[in-house]
Amino acid sequence: MREQARGAGYSPGMDEDLGTLDRTALIAEVKRLRAGIRMHRDSTGHALCWHHPQLWSLLPERTDPLPTAPRTPKEHMG
Repeated sequence: MREQARGAGYSPGMDEDLGTLDRTALIAEVKRLRAGIRMHRDSTGHALCWHHPQLWSLLPERTDPLPTAPRTPKEHMG
């Protein structure tokens, strides 16, 4: 994997499970990931918001970080 393609949450070894999959399983995994990406791409409104547990669930590691809301303009003023 190219270095710039790795996100902040990436650490070496996260994708080692791919080496244990045969060709059929790898194809199924690619199709599953593509379906999730397409579902997100085709979303509208609040579904495009920054909290995406359905998209994150496509990853082998199991985590669902709690979102933090950005400050409102009123909070910025004091």
